[in-house]
Amino acid sequence: MNLAETSYQQREGSPTWLLHGETKMRAYFHLKDRTEMIRDLDGIEIPDAEEARVHAIEAIRERHQEDRVLTQDWSGWSLSVADASGRVLFTLELEEIGA
Repeated sequence: MNLAETSYQQREGSPTWLLHGETKMRAYFHLKDRTEMIRDLDGIEIPDAEEARVHAIEAIRERHQEDRVLTQDWSGWSLSVADASGRVLFTLELEEIGA
């Protein structure tokens, strides 16, 4: 399971936006540091950029709680969330969120 799927799939019940047939977007969660980028090739369906931000913060915090050794040094790493066109919606510094 990738970082993007972590918390979103674990939420209780179906999202209300999905039940009501509202418009949604595909968001891609790319991890990067100074020298490499780990691209999310699948993305997830989400209603809007604000929900993508909430989901990203939850996923980062959950991952940090699950494995503090692995996430001990996140300095220099960030999570950029992009839409289907590749436009970056926002970027979060992992070190700031996971602490």
